[in-house]
Amino acid sequence: MATHDYVIDNGTGQAVRQDINNVLQAILTNNSNGTSPSTTQAYMFWADTANNKLMIRNSSNNGWVELLQLDGTITIENGSASAPGLAFRNDLDTGIFHGATGDLRITTAGSEVMRIENTNVGIGAGLTSVPRLLTLKTGTQFDGIRLLNGSDQTVAELGGADTDNDTGLITLYNNNGGKVQFNANGTCFINNTLGFVVGSDNTVRGMGTFVNTASDCNVAITASNTGNSQLLLGDEDADVGKVQYAHGDNSMRFNTNASESLLLTAGKTLHIGSNETGHPNFDDLNVGTTVSGDHGITIFSNPSNSGTLAFADSTSGDDRFAGFMLYNHASNYLMLKANHASVITLTSAGQVTFDASTSATQTTYGGTVQFNGFHGKFGVTGSTQGHVINFAWSSPNVLAYVDVNQIGVAATSSDYRVKKNITLQTATGIDRVKLLKPSTFEYDDYKGTWVADGITREGFIAHEVQEVIPTGATGTKDGDEIQALQTDAILSVVTKALQEAITKIETLETEVAALKAA
Repeated sequence: MATHDYVIDNGTGQAVRQDINNVLQAILTNNSNGTSPSTTQAYMFWADTANNKLMIRNSSNNGWVELLQLDGTITIENGSASAPGLAFRNDLDTGIFHGATGDLRITTAGSEVMRIENTNVGIGAGLTSVPRLLTLKTGTQFDGIRLLNGSDQTVAELGGADTDNDTGLITLYNNNGGKVQFNANGTCFINNTLGFVVGSDNTVRGMGTFVNTASDCNVAITASNTGNSQLLLGDEDADVGKVQYAHGDNSMRFNTNASESLLLTAGKTLHIGSNETGHPNFDDLNVGTTVSGDHGITIFSNPSNSGTLAFADSTSGDDRFAGFMLYNHASNYLMLKANHASVITLTSAGQVTFDASTSATQTTYGGTVQFNGFHGKFGVTGSTQGHVINFAWSSPNVLAYVDVNQIGVAATSSDYRVKKNITLQTATGIDRVKLLKPSTFEYDDYKGTWVADGITREGFIAHEVQEVIPTGATGTKDGDEIQALQTDAILSVVTKALQEAITKIETLETEVAALKAA
């Protein structure tokens, strides 16, 4: 767990490095701590370990907004009929919102049209309560539900005119003719002939009477503890559709075209296309099958809008999308965001940028990148090299690598603040310079990195310089790393030799002048 003020203080290399590591640790852990960070910015994350919540700073930077629970539980705002907690991007007053405890409601165009209260469901405008398992509220006696077949013939109707031309509750049709009907008095007509009664009238008429005024009326399909409750939807060939509740494992299954299409388990995992299950950490939604074919999930958006996959740790505010993957169709770029800030942007031109900015056209970018290396090119329009180039810091030098081979050293730091035990050289410079072996040479083919080019060059051999000036070259002869010259060491010895030579020249000039004067 770590937080940080996100300011890198001046200091020694080790202190600055530790400060950077502390910043990275705070970023890596989403500022996880039992108390909020002391330094805040709008849209920053905070993993509140005391309350098990992932928070995001609001846009005014004066409060925290919960995104989701740290155990992965996704939550949304309660909302209202005019501003639902879960809405459609292009229709914000249509969606789902929360009423009282155990109360789920659906709104369209800002008006509630459906609610679920615990186990009861209500449909219709102006609902104030849902006293039954299913409650329908209509505006007039002719409003209701009508089922049509493929030829637009009425198959069944709930809420309409009955044979007595008053409010009919249920009517079943055949070829648009009413065959079975229950009227407002609880009377049933079969082919317009009185059959049986459902309601307060317990007079047996034709097929019988079913009356229960003391309790709720339910439709139930009951099976054994290990059996299945099923609703089969068939045609003349087979039961091609099925809704099944398996009491053995308490799962719900839906079949289409005689095969299972959707599975909802007792563990609240959803499977679409098969019952195959992913890793326990990522099995809430499982799509597709390993048997055959390609599978995927598509998010459709308007060409001028964006498609987003969001990650939330709170049910309110911006913490509901603390991290997300966004594709902007208008500008055709893919963006990854973490802690409410863009981290990686991939443009349609093939450019990858790393930044905390949401601008797709920005030309200055921050952030750090860790990678194995990069391929160089011969100019902007030239071909790409096959070799991998990389650099590493090994104090006090920057090491240059091509593939796995160290090819050179950049050693330019000479500030007194990074040095100690400074004394003047006492060893003779002239004697050591006389031992150096300036040579001519050509590069040879070696390890696939160095390529013979037939060009004669002037220079030194690293281990020969090292024999005269121990710090004049890196590495060791025939070692794992390719040796490179340390030019500052060589230059210091050459300078020492030049100074000694100048002293001798000045002495000779003095002696010559004295001889001439005599």
